Amino acid sequence: MEAILFRPQGNLNLKRSYQLKQIVGQLIDKTRNFYCIIDLGLVNKINNFGLTTLVIVRKISEKRGCLLYLFNIKMIFN
Repeated sequence: MEAILFRPQGNLNLKRSYQLKQIVGQLIDKTRNFYCIIDLGLVNKINNFGLTTLVIVRKISEKRGCLLYLFNIKMIFN
């Protein structure tokens, strides 16, 4: 299995959440059966848009047979 690593930076707000969803969605559409790794170590805050995006990415991953892993989760929710 292949792995794709995402490292969003800053705040996972409306703008960045949309960007992350678009990028992950495009890659997942092209590939099946891989590990999708999201490293949240450089994320300062996650608002409701960011949390919703992570749930959507999880659902998209499941449909494509991909495994989603979140790393470096810290208390960044506001």
